[in-house]
Amino acid sequence: RFISNLAMRCEPFNQLLRKGIKFEWGFECQQSFERIKKYLINPPILKPPTLGRPLLLYITVNESACGGFLAQYEEG
Repeated sequence: RFISNLAMRCEPFNQLLRKGIKFEWGFECQQSFERIKKYLINPPILKPPTLGRPLLLYITVNESACGGFLAQYEEG
């Protein structure tokens, strides 16, 4: 399944996987886990674009991840 901004959502888990770091599931990990669960329960609706309507390209970058998606406004 597509998960918007997955790299940023999983950042607390990535910290746990680093070599030499003690595995400690804290508040930040639990909060990220709960947010991902909530997102998966109510996923966005994905469908092909409507021809002739403008597309929007969203891009995000930071020091640990980059991502983007293509969107189109839906009337109604």
